[in-house]
Amino acid sequence: TVPVNPLKTMRPSVALGLEPYPSDIESKIAELVPETRVVDGLALAVEAGNDRTVNTVLLGALAGWLPLSDELWRQALERTVPERFLAENLKAFALGQAA
Repeated sequence: TVPVNPLKTMRPSVALGLEPYPSDIESKIAELVPETRVVDGLALAVEAGNDRTVNTVLLGALAGWLPLSDELWRQALERTVPERFLAENLKAFALGQAA
């Protein structure tokens, strides 16, 4: 499975209007990987309390497909995320898992 975030990120040539933004990216990815699911990482990160937790949301979305227990994921977050941001990252991870 491939979680896909629909957030548009533009390289400079697109931002400057020199090239068009590619259209219908999600369906193009789904053609290559049928198990694709779109996860609105930014919306879920905002719901978690911090728009900077997008990557944690997407990690949560991917976690169900990897052979690691929820406890191992929690331990990894506790070891790597500063304590002042831990609660919102744990929430972001859970929202990603549920997406």
